Amino acid sequence: MPNAVIILGAGSSADFGVPILSRIFSDAQARQYVISNPGFYEMLRETIWEPRGLTLDTAYLGPTIEDILTMLRDWESANERDSQNIDPPPDLENFRRHIYVSIQRAVFQNKSTSPGYLNTLINRCRKDFENVTWATFNWDCIFESSFYYSSAPPMGIRQNPTVAVKLDNWWQGDAKHLFLKLHGGINWWLVDGKLKYFSWGGHEIQEMWDQYSEHPLPNAEPVILEPSFYKYLHSPAFEALRGQWNVFFHRLIDADYVIVIGYSLPDLDTYARENVLVAFQLNAKCRWLIVDPNRQTLDKYTRLLGSTRITTREETLTSFSNDLCTNLEMAFPGFKCSS
Repeated sequence: MPNAVIILGAGSSADFGVPILSRIFSDAQARQYVISNPGFYEMLRETIWEPRGLTLDTAYLGPTIEDILTMLRDWESANERDSQNIDPPPDLENFRRHIYVSIQRAVFQNKSTSPGYLNTLINRCRKDFENVTWATFNWDCIFESSFYYSSAPPMGIRQNPTVAVKLDNWWQGDAKHLFLKLHGGINWWLVDGKLKYFSWGGHEIQEMWDQYSEHPLPNAEPVILEPSFYKYLHSPAFEALRGQWNVFFHRLIDADYVIVIGYSLPDLDTYARENVLVAFQLNAKCRWLIVDPNRQTLDKYTRLLGSTRITTREETLTSFSNDLCTNLEMAFPGFKCSS
């Protein structure tokens, strides 16, 4: 059986009600957090929104949450170079902490995987691929929850996929499936210098975030990386995740098929682009399928990877999964879904 790499971006979680990055502050939970924290609200208004003619209601028209996190790094970097002329926003670390809490509120609170939009793809991959690498750039918990709960009987005991880094509190499971959380997420934390997983269904994850929303924790911080080159600079979080990136590159080189769902390959994420473009060049036998409702994203992949070995589908995950076997067989000549 062939080997597959599945790359998941924000678009793969959108059908579950998780906002895309430009819409974080449109989410009811994140919006409530901003409004209930006047100091944070003023930071956003004075430094991000007002200079661009925006408000909380129109924030989606301006910098995304990733852009804002990168801008904070830009201010820090500029201040280090020329502290006399740079006037960054006060208390950048607390600003960043409140941004992280906003992300957690938006992608976790009142969200559910019960609709099972990923289950069709996960179960098909269980049947028809030898080794499957699930590489996600998302900060939410959607994939790991979907995988765990979709592995229920009659398949047997519920299982996690395996992970490529040492992750406390994670039960290694199905060796056929490897899970790479390349940018970390709201349920991966550094606790006493060790990477630790908090499950969706447990109370501890929300308790950690509630404490963190009030003040920095002396021995714990969430592992959340923005897609920019800053994530590689003196970052304990990136060091904890670094081993995943080497595995990601080699799995792309060994893949027969790569399926990309809802991932825009941001220009600023140089490491992700490097892995994708070099692996595509080296692995000439591999065919790629890009699924995204945004035509501009599909055009970017066509420009970067050509049209000989890629197929693009302008649709959502749900639409794609409605006729999954036909879509896979059309994209990958010689592939046949099992019964």
